[in-house]
Order: sequence, then C-alpha cells, then structure tokens
Amino acid sequence: IAFAFDADEAGLIAAKKAIELSLEEDISVKVIEIPKGQDPADIVCTGGKEKLIEILKKAVSPIQFYYDNLSIDISTPIGKKKLIREISPLYNVTNSSIERTEFLNFISIHTHIREQDLREELDKMKKPFYTKKEPQKQENILKTEIIEYLFAFIIRYPICFKEDTSLR
Repeated sequence: IAFAFDADEAGLIAAKKAIELSLEEDISVKVIEIPKGQDPADIVCTGGKEKLIEILKKAVSPIQFYYDNLSIDISTPIGKKKLIREISPLYNVTNSSIERTEFLNFISIHTHIREQDLREELDKMKKPFYTKKEPQKQENILKTEIIEYLFAFIIRYPICFKEDTSLR
C-alpha cells in the first residue's frame, strides 16, 4: 500500500496514524511524500499520469517518512531522545522483527547511535509508567456496590441499627 496525504499538519497526523494501523496488521506500506502546499489531487491534475508514476516510484518507507518530517535537532543528546520518543510508536506497533531491525539500522546510520542502545531506549518506552489495575470481575463489582449501599444506609439511618437490649 502507498499512502499519499496532504502536506500539511493534518495530513502528517493522518499519515502517521494510517502507517501505525497498517503496521499493527502486518501490512507493508510506503508513503508518497507530497511537496509542501500541495495535495495528491493537485499533482494528478497538474502533472497527469506521468507525474503520479514518478512520485509513486519515490515512495519512502515509514521510518524514512517519520525521519523526513521531524523538526528536531538530532545533533544533541536531547534531540536524539526526542527522536526516539517520536519513532517509538512506529517501532512498537511493528510486528515484523525484520522491519524493526530495518528501523533501528536506519536510525542508527542517521544518528550514530548504536542499534543496541536504540533498542534498549525503545524497549524502555514500552513499559507503562504505572501498573494498570486488573479489571474487576462483575461479581466483585456487585459486592462492592452492595457494601457501599449498606454503609450509606447505616450512616443515613443509624436508628435502624441501635442495639435492642430487650431481647437479652
């Protein structure tokens, strides 16, 4: 599949979402990079079939697309960390170990970060910042609600729960 989205902010966001969804489903994709200020229809209307074929041949990999659309200075450690955060969704949704290795190789070449270091940083980002609670079973939810109602009833109508000493 080759994606072509408008070359504006909304198009960039849509392209990234489409790429991530495709990679989650193990669908190989390429991205057609549209010149700034144009949309895919403009290219077809002004350049015709020949221009469309030309840009289709220049379609890039998802990692190249992400990299080309960064506005991060990767010459600094902070910039490199931002780059890793930016590409982490792409890396994490990719099921193919071959594609993941290609991503690491590409970023390693362009940033001079060792692939092993990249992998470690990206793997850290997969871990949640908090421990998610296990969903409660329906029966536990019901028990909790019953207890809450009982406490509310006791607090609201304490007279009902005074000890009856006449029964002793």
